[in-house]
Amino acid sequence: NNKKYEIIGIFSGKKQERYTGLTSDFSENMLFMDYSSQQTNNVHKIIMYFDHLKDTRLMMKQLEKNHPDDFVEMDTQTYEETLEAITHIQYIIKVIVCSLIVVALVVLSLILILWLRERLYEIGILLSVGFHKSEILGQFICELLFVSIPAAVLSFGLGHIFLKYVINVLLKNAYSLLLEYGFRQEGMTFIGSYGILAGVIIISVITTCGMFLIKKPQEILSKMS
Repeated sequence: NNKKYEIIGIFSGKKQERYTGLTSDFSENMLFMDYSSQQTNNVHKIIMYFDHLKDTRLMMKQLEKNHPDDFVEMDTQTYEETLEAITHIQYIIKVIVCSLIVVALVVLSLILILWLRERLYEIGILLSVGFHKSEILGQFICELLFVSIPAAVLSFGLGHIFLKYVINVLLKNAYSLLLEYGFRQEGMTFIGSYGILAGVIIISVITTCGMFLIKKPQEILSKMS
């Protein structure tokens, strides 16, 4: 059967698909039309693209109902390949982030230990004038937490800027949804990271001061002298 069509545009471009022996595989021999215009026996294959899986399943049900003699299938190969690549990238990122966290915790713990060892004389004086061990621990922990607040706020701002840079420059806006939901995720990550920092501070102070608080004040001061 013959049917007339109005050509509203001609596709031109570089051929990238592989030639499998059929002239219909060439770009110059392919025809693109809307759904209503293809209601003819000349069409043997229709490829549809959807943004959401829900829309795909809904359309498949409608096609199976309206065209019971046609073969309808869902092709998710491209999606699965993309998902697999993203999964590998996420795993690599997690390994790198975990490694950086472990190194940062070790370095931070060593710095806090050295900082507290330099204040042995102060610990001995405070113990000798009647301060309780828990008060000394609380004082050191509060000092470090107060110092960490400006650093945490600064790191949160720089991290937000860096995240936008990675998305806009490196990913070429391919994952724009990260910007939409990124602020909430950043907030949760910030709270978790600061919780880890506070835990490291508390553990380092208790561990380091505990080695000296078990001693008597005169013993600490005599060793310092």
